[in-house]
Amino acid sequence: MNMGKTVLGENSSIMIIDDFETITDLLSEILSYMGFETIAYNNGFDAVERYRRDWKEIGFVILDVNMPGISGKEVFKRLKIINPDIDVIFFSGCCSKDEIKILLEMGAKGFIEKPFNFDTLSNQIIDVVRVRRQSNMKKTSPPILSSSSVPVRSLM
Repeated sequence: MNMGKTVLGENSSIMIIDDFETITDLLSEILSYMGFETIAYNNGFDAVERYRRDWKEIGFVILDVNMPGISGKEVFKRLKIINPDIDVIFFSGCCSKDEIKILLEMGAKGFIEKPFNFDTLSNQIIDVVRVRRQSNMKKTSPPILSSSSVPVRSLM
């Protein structure tokens, strides 16, 4: 399976940000299997600096909500200053519906609840890319998605 170049084009790198190295390693392995190049960070500060340098080569970001030092929400705010059109999928094992709603209202393209499986991750990526392509076809800025228009997937 090689979705990377096909779905994201030249911006085929996906940045993964999670404070647990085992999570970033696992996601990197799964996404590599799908054909994506990955850039993984275990802290938000370093990830923001890398994004600042290379944002044009990063297709989108998969970001943990709860991290020590700097929260996923704060990382997202900083990434949006660099690129207001950034595509971010959040994930977390403990996030309230209100928190999810706030993240989506801020412009996140999706949320996945931990634990999740390969199908959930790949479907969420396809959904984000589909919305991006529709937006690009209209030659307008990306639509602002509400929580009712972005699927929230959860697997227990």
